[in-house]
Amino acid sequence: MKQGGYSWFIAMTIFASALFLFSAGIAAGKTMYITDKLHASIRTGPSAENKIVAFVQSNSPVDVLEKSGKWTYIKLMNGKEGWTRSSFLAQGPTKEEIIERLKAENEKLNNELSLLKNEDTRLRRGFLEQKSKTEEQEKIVSDLTQKTEELSYNKPTRWLVLGASVLITGILIGYHSKKKKKAMFLS
Repeated sequence: MKQGGYSWFIAMTIFASALFLFSAGIAAGKTMYITDKLHASIRTGPSAENKIVAFVQSNSPVDVLEKSGKWTYIKLMNGKEGWTRSSFLAQGPTKEEIIERLKAENEKLNNELSLLKNEDTRLRRGFLEQKSKTEEQEKIVSDLTQKTEELSYNKPTRWLVLGASVLITGILIGYHSKKKKKAMFLS
């Protein structure tokens, strides 16, 4: 039994070690994050041995009254006073305030971007319409210019009109002269 108990002990040790290593491997492979949500303790004196009089959540504003080494004497917004670790205090806006401000600014910029995209689409559409109209007008102007050039440089038509005018003028002069001659003979 001594030998059987020893084997059982070895088997259980191996099993427990394998179980520990397996669970440690899973925990070690996991990504985790440390939270910045603190509840700072406010104490009666500048050491961890002093009595806690209050807890303050992170991002709570406090007034600094005195500083002593790694400890700071503060006054809370509810009027309580006490000591807390200086490392719990930060100047300027908190991370949450910065995040909220950046989120609001990001939302505003996204809205402006959306409006600008809509305006860009509208302007592009208007530009294409105007371009099309301009091209149509340029075609009409080009056609009219070509017709004008054809009419003004059509020399045979001009000579035909000039010849017809001379012929008609000659006929009128001849007809008028003939009438005067006849009237002279009759008189």
